[in-house]
Amino acid sequence: MIQLYGKGGSAVKHRPTIGIVTAYASGYAESEIIKGAAEVLLSRGCTAIIISNLLNFSDSTDVTGEQQIYDLVRAEALDALLILTESFSDEKQKQQLAQTVKNLNLPVIAAGAELAGFPPERCFYLNTDDAADMESLTAHLIAAHGFRSIDLLTGYPDSEPSQRRREGYLRALGAYGIPAEPQRIHYGDFWFDSGIALAERYIRGELPMPEAVVCASCYMAYGMLRTFAAAGIRVPEQITVVSYDYSEERILYRPLLTCYRRARRELGRSAAEAALCMIAGEKPQISEPPRGEIIHGRSCPCTCGLPEYDSELLAAQKRHDREFLTIFNGMELALADSRRLEDYCSILGRDQWMLTDAAALWLCLRTNWYDLSAEPEQTVSCRCITPWLDNTPFTAGADDLSWLPDMSAAFYCLPLFLKRHYMGYAVLQYNAPLCYDDFLRYWLKTASLALENLRMKSDLHYLLHCQNMSDHTDSMTGLYSEKGIRQLYGSFTETGERDCFMTVMQTGLFERTAEPMRQEQRIGIIRRTTDDLRTLCRDAAIMARTDSGAFVFLFSGGDAEQICGAITAALLQSTDYITEYGVDSFVCAYARCDGRSYDAVYADCCEQNRVQTEAIRSRRDSYRYKQLSALRNAVWSAPTDTFQPFDPAQAAALDADTFRHSYKKCFGISFQKDRIHARLCKCKYLLLTTAMTTTEIAELCGYSDTKFFLHQFSKFTGTTPQRYRRIFEK
Repeated sequence: MIQLYGKGGSAVKHRPTIGIVTAYASGYAESEIIKGAAEVLLSRGCTAIIISNLLNFSDSTDVTGEQQIYDLVRAEALDALLILTESFSDEKQKQQLAQTVKNLNLPVIAAGAELAGFPPERCFYLNTDDAADMESLTAHLIAAHGFRSIDLLTGYPDSEPSQRRREGYLRALGAYGIPAEPQRIHYGDFWFDSGIALAERYIRGELPMPEAVVCASCYMAYGMLRTFAAAGIRVPEQITVVSYDYSEERILYRPLLTCYRRARRELGRSAAEAALCMIAGEKPQISEPPRGEIIHGRSCPCTCGLPEYDSELLAAQKRHDREFLTIFNGMELALADSRRLEDYCSILGRDQWMLTDAAALWLCLRTNWYDLSAEPEQTVSCRCITPWLDNTPFTAGADDLSWLPDMSAAFYCLPLFLKRHYMGYAVLQYNAPLCYDDFLRYWLKTASLALENLRMKSDLHYLLHCQNMSDHTDSMTGLYSEKGIRQLYGSFTETGERDCFMTVMQTGLFERTAEPMRQEQRIGIIRRTTDDLRTLCRDAAIMARTDSGAFVFLFSGGDAEQICGAITAALLQSTDYITEYGVDSFVCAYARCDGRSYDAVYADCCEQNRVQTEAIRSRRDSYRYKQLSALRNAVWSAPTDTFQPFDPAQAAALDADTFRHSYKKCFGISFQKDRIHARLCKCKYLLLTTAMTTTEIAELCGYSDTKFFLHQFSKFTGTTPQRYRRIFEK
């Protein structure tokens, strides 16, 4: 290990490694702080490990897999944590991070506003002075331009940054003897929508137009500029708009926004110095917060600052060039065609040129990243995919970063994920205090999607579905076997966009014939029944046949009760099945998955089926069950024939009252309703499996009056034929 020295010349026993924890590291504000911290750390021979999510959406958007990247803050390689507190917007995310940090025995430096839950005894806070900065910006409008009617658009009322910026605005007004009017302070959410809403209120005349508006974030100001421009309101001739905070995006708006640029890079430098002091057991020195500067644009009467504008324009031109190269390259197509992980890594390594200035790139995948139904392994398989470096794979702990090269560099750890499924992470190495941009986010998103595509291609379920070659497939029907659907279940429920549910149908409960059925006869009936069910469900369900002979269906979305009824209707169209087994020889039930295991949901369905089976078994003991079963099976085998008038009691050799009583006792339904159900099941099946019109189906099923058919169908199913036809589309 090389000998390192601190700022004052004192020896350091090992290379200090500081973990910089942030959300959305490529954001302008975040990248400025990171660059400042990396400048100090790399100049002192230290290592910076930046841990960040990629998209930073709220938890409700169902991309929670990326948040597991923050498990890396537990890595033993870290000597201190530098947390960019204002980058985290989701409260649940903040609480989880606070709980993780609380359990670590590490010094913590927080750059930004204070966060509840972080250990105060080990947390040293640094920030720019929002109040003083906002006071300077507001004072500029008063002193330089003589404005006295100035409105403030700030953030949430209970937000500390919002309150601090409000405080600076009020201090500036007080310093110049301008009365503070509460109606001039407006609250928003720091985003475009707030600026648009306030501008629209001015335009509609709901609020008097002030001389100037100070926005507490540049995005709210962008919203105002966009809205004023659309309404023909000239800025700054009719109203001046300025913002506290700066971003490079201002080059995209007209007029060019005048804003206050916070000293974020200097804040990063101070935070890094504080971290090194705390690692050495020293107390960081408290200094004056770094002050920023006003960057002049054309949204206030000042002269535009040309050096900043030229720099921003050059950066925008470079982004445009990179955007062209990123969109029109062959990486996506090559990844889509890859069949092996080695090919996948080779393609990513070949296209590493898209990651400007990156010295090296590693992929670290959970050992069982491809198995969505299994608990994540606590190891990762890592490999460097940079072509000119050693590409030999190796294994490390899931939260272990000690394998990183022992050198002074900035390493970015970023998640590889798909929705809630965390597959691992990528590590990007920079040998200078640099940060990646949004093109890496695109690159990694493409890499994650390609990894999922590769998983599907290599997945046994996929191969079996196409080739019917192993114990994951039921050899008799070609459906998934019980083992196949068990393994597929986790993937299905993980990626389903709507509520998933399982339907289980147990057939062949009671054999009707006196002689045992021949094996080839049984197989033929099962296969023909399977074909009917396949015709019904098409691609709307995943189907399996278990070892016990039950049919299992997995659906995502739709009306579970209607779909369960449709499956029943399909089975009852099999004349062979009814002849051999009878109408009362199967049960069908469904249960919501709701995040439960396969065994739990399957057991729920089986219990419902057991109750139904016992009810059927008890009715089969009725005195005239066998006598009436022949009539019932004839009705269901040819439901359209039952429209011709005939005396069912005579057919059963019973008087009318005895027939009605006995039929309902044996089957739990009146003969008349049973006839209606039989023909409606035929109608349901035709609606779902043919392109015939409603009128054609009604006629085929024996209805001479289409209106009567529509009325009866709606009465017994609760929906119209047209809507019923779409139940699998949902």
